[in-house]
Amino acid sequence: MNASLLALHRYTEAEPVLLAAAKGLETKRGANFYRTQDAYSDLRDLYVARGDSAHASQWAAKLRPQ
Repeated sequence: MNASLLALHRYTEAEPVLLAAAKGLETKRGANFYRTQDAYSDLRDLYVARGDSAHASQWAAKLRPQ
């Protein structure tokens, strides 16, 4: 659902869902778990789309190098 809301440009709805997902995944599986990384990436993309470079940079910094 998270990516679907992003694809539909429903950023206001997507943000709390993505934030909760990232927090839960980080707590339960750790920052390096691939789904946690996906949540970080989605949050970065959300903030880029909104023009919020400060928040986008915060989430981009959590992404592990590929």
